[in-house]
Amino acid sequence: MTVAVGIMTAISLILSFLALTDINHNNEADLSQEWAMVRLTFFLIVLFMGLAFATIWIYSQRK
Repeated sequence: MTVAVGIMTAISLILSFLALTDINHNNEADLSQEWAMVRLTFFLIVLFMGLAFATIWIYSQRK
């Protein structure tokens, strides 16, 4: 699960970069989808960090 969330996070970071580029250029009247992508990326980063720390903690308890 951690690997899948990591892959999704990596993809969303690329999409978030593109969304922030659109926001910076301000070419569109409605930027709500771009901001939603940035929020989703932030959520995925936090989720991935939590899963990674949980995986490390579980692995360290087994040794």
